Amino acid sequence: MRAKVWVIALVALVLGGCANFQAVGAFGTATQGMASTVQAELSALRSICKQNASFMVAVFDIPDGDKRHPAKRCESYSRTFGELAAVTADTIDDYGKALTALANDQSFTLSNDVQSTTSKLGAIRDSDGNALVSPQQLGVITKVLDLLAEVWAKGQREQGIRRLIEAKPDLVANAQILRSFFVADPSKPGAVSSPYDDIVGIATERYDDLVATLNDQAFRAREPIRTRELRVAIQTLGDDLKDRAPGPSGMGAKVASTIDEWIKSLDTFERDALKPNPEALYAQLKVLRVKVIDLRDALR
Repeated sequence: MRAKVWVIALVALVLGGCANFQAVGAFGTATQGMASTVQAELSALRSICKQNASFMVAVFDIPDGDKRHPAKRCESYSRTFGELAAVTADTIDDYGKALTALANDQSFTLSNDVQSTTSKLGAIRDSDGNALVSPQQLGVITKVLDLLAEVWAKGQREQGIRRLIEAKPDLVANAQILRSFFVADPSKPGAVSSPYDDIVGIATERYDDLVATLNDQAFRAREPIRTRELRVAIQTLGDDLKDRAPGPSGMGAKVASTIDEWIKSLDTFERDALKPNPEALYAQLKVLRVKVIDLRDALR
């Protein structure tokens, strides 16, 4: 009789603690949707920088070997702040892929190599030669990547899901690093602007210089056809920059708000992923999907 009670208790424990694979998969898919949308904006920002540089070269006849060539600033951005933001977005995307694959009992691949990523981030320096990524930031990124690599290597479905759920604090830290690229980090004293706002601000100043030059009577008289073509060509760039102007309605704020919604979903996921009927999680994921869709529409 006692043995039978133990068996019933064990079965109840196992069933009560099993992951809800459908809910896990839904959260994994939503996570990938959020991450890929943020990645799209990072890609758009790089494209804007390059477009701006190419227009400056065309208007001001800047030679390729110029020390202050505008394209060099784009390369500098990609190697510094852009690299950090891209890695954190990739890490969150990989987390979503791992959850989705485990929920569907499938294998998955990781886009990040832990050692090369750690070396790359550790080597990033600002213009004064200071390390751009703090040891604490590097630690939380590496911790998630190490965990994903370990879960991938072991291939244990239920245990892997549990360990990914328990990684919430490190995932939140990753999301906060990514968020601080788009809006000023309130935890840093004196932080009045974000890297995103700085990059957009510099690009906007360049754009204003282009517009002023193309509106100059002497320039227009000298090359009327070329001036007309360039004025039409740069209009889209101007609209893109206007959409990304700092402020509560700007693209940076919208991205940050979407990341905040994902962090809220992560809280609910940690609490409800092992429940048989995680209604609160599904409700939160609907809110997150709306945020992601709205952000995608804004990006388009």
